[in-house]
Amino acid sequence: MKFLLLITLLINVSYAKIIELSLDDKNKTGLIVFDINRDIDLVMKDILNLEAYPQNIEDVKKLTIYESSRNKIKAQIHISTFFIDFDNNVIHDIDKKNYTITWHLDGSKKNYFLVMQGSWKLKKIKEGTRVYYKNHLEFKTWVPGFFESYLLKKGILKSTQWLDK
Repeated sequence: MKFLLLITLLINVSYAKIIELSLDDKNKTGLIVFDINRDIDLVMKDILNLEAYPQNIEDVKKLTIYESSRNKIKAQIHISTFFIDFDNNVIHDIDKKNYTITWHLDGSKKNYFLVMQGSWKLKKIKEGTRVYYKNHLEFKTWVPGFFESYLLKKGILKSTQWLDK
């Protein structure tokens, strides 16, 4: 099943060179590593431009920043997918020096997910930038396993493929 999934995902992915793609339905985690022919500083700038996420990521319909500082951005993200709409309030911790961004839910606000966390890590390579993207999603209430898998798989691709523009 995982082999078939990998082939399906590779056919539908438009970015340059996928190094690794792993999806763990049991632990509700995913990782994608890929190389793109873009400058690392421009990639970091694009990732940090959260206001552009509704234009760049298909299921993100609205994003509102409710607090921002040099090393932290808090944003409410409205997602609409597969006949449902939901909001999550996410804290993004930024380490520009190490080209790393981590995120997790803001526990002081109401969220659709029980767990929504992950990271971006960028590495300069000869041909451009290597991008590492990890995520972990868990619902608060029971949902069918196929739907969780769908969101994990779709999310890891839709959340990253826009960077190779």
